[in-house]
Amino acid sequence: MNTQRDPSLHLENERLRERLAELEDTLEAIRNGHVDALVNGTDLFILESAESASNRFRGQVLQQVSEAVIALDNDHHITYINEAAEKQYGRRSADVLGLQVNELYETRWAHPEVEQAAMASLNDHGHWRGENIQVTRNGEVLHVESMTKVLRDAEGSAIGLLSVTRDITQRVKDRNALEESARQKDHFLATLAHELRNPLSPLMNGLQLLEAGSDPALVESTRQMMLRQLNHMVRLVDDLMDLSRISRGKLVLRKAVVDLTNIVNTAVETSMPLMKGQHHRFDLRVSPGTYLVNGDSTRLAQVLSNLLNNAAKYTPPGGRIELRMERDGDHAVLRVKDNGIGIDPASIEGIFDMFTQVDGSIQGAGGLGIGLNISKRLTAMHNGTLEAHSEGAGHGSEFVLRLPLAEVPTTSRANVQEASAPPVPSLRILVVDDNLDGALSLSMVLRKTGNEVEVAHNGAQALEVGAMFRPDVVFMDLGMPIMDGYEACQHMRRSPWGQRARIVAVSGWGQEGDRERSRMSGFDEHIVKPIERHTLQRVIQSVAAERAAGK
Repeated sequence: MNTQRDPSLHLENERLRERLAELEDTLEAIRNGHVDALVNGTDLFILESAESASNRFRGQVLQQVSEAVIALDNDHHITYINEAAEKQYGRRSADVLGLQVNELYETRWAHPEVEQAAMASLNDHGHWRGENIQVTRNGEVLHVESMTKVLRDAEGSAIGLLSVTRDITQRVKDRNALEESARQKDHFLATLAHELRNPLSPLMNGLQLLEAGSDPALVESTRQMMLRQLNHMVRLVDDLMDLSRISRGKLVLRKAVVDLTNIVNTAVETSMPLMKGQHHRFDLRVSPGTYLVNGDSTRLAQVLSNLLNNAAKYTPPGGRIELRMERDGDHAVLRVKDNGIGIDPASIEGIFDMFTQVDGSIQGAGGLGIGLNISKRLTAMHNGTLEAHSEGAGHGSEFVLRLPLAEVPTTSRANVQEASAPPVPSLRILVVDDNLDGALSLSMVLRKTGNEVEVAHNGAQALEVGAMFRPDVVFMDLGMPIMDGYEACQHMRRSPWGQRARIVAVSGWGQEGDRERSRMSGFDEHIVKPIERHTLQRVIQSVAAERAAGK
């Protein structure tokens, strides 16, 4: 067997290896802008080599490059274009060779200084790399990353330009979206800090007034002022929690057949202090008829009161606010109309976006810019629609809420009406919280309504007090020293009195995972701090009803 290799085959293999190495070097050089080339007809000559075969080979390489490659002469006529450029600009090579490059695309610069810097770099250094915008003949706008190099002949004279561009349009869109998201986040955090600080000043002032004064009228007005500011802070936190729960699909609606008339009354009552504070004239008109809907009464009242609050905030003092409710086929239509500052028609589409405010400069408007977004989402969860209308600045606004009506048999309609709340009964209640002020203030509220109350400041102490006191209800914090609320609840459930008691978790943590953990530990309910009066009343009335029924 002949083991000697054919010398010609060996030489050919070496030649192929050289070509492959040349191919890799050429691709890298083209991408990095390190290629000097001369274009002549359909042949592209690389000046490092005058061999025509090598140049044809390198010309084929340019056709394989994924970036758009275009060569121009000194008069900016197109002398070469590769396949990637044909696809990028939607023109065939045969149709554009010899044309001015501005007949293929128009270059636009972000700033005149960028263009000046590019021209200076080409003149001084013979190359430029950067980003610009190209508009094709069919109007498509491309953001491109460009590398442009001056082509020179063997004597060093400029004979044209070689341009390699990469379409980065999607990258720029993503980058702009991230920048806008970051801007909105920064604005939101700044607004949140501002809105949370605002109530702190009057609350601090109110404490000083209460310490210094004994005039009953002053004390009462101060108390009312502090209550308003506290409620404002609670609403801000509630909005944040609602936004988080809705965004993660964790918000659960407690739907029932409810009367929209009652919801309207609740929303008006909630918003009336703000409207009165601005001396607005309020007009409520409800067309005759029955307005029953299948919905969560608390959330629907939240939507409507938010619309009324917005109208009050963005209407100058002494303005007019109208609320109309009427039937339209199988839908209830509620219209909140004001004669306030109005909305630019161009901004109507984005008015329900997160972190959007009509005009942050309006005195007293405030807010986080998430209320309308929450309202829109809550409306959608009720299979309704919420729209905004305005003829422009100074012409007021109108928000239209449409909700599908529920069909309820006549015999059951009487059950829809909300009964007046019965008097709050007296129960034995145990308050457990390591925050001394929090435990003291809650116990005072509960005692004032006629309940017998004991207090503990950690889980271990709560077990001792509970064993002697045998409470009907336990309001217990979760994060406490010695023994936390989760462990304490588990111990309580092992005792006869703990099995009978209604044990309610009271915490600043209100995410779905927190609620699930408290439920698994044996709590009957999870309430997020601060506890509102109607929530206390609901829990106590529910336990009293069970006791009356012998449970």
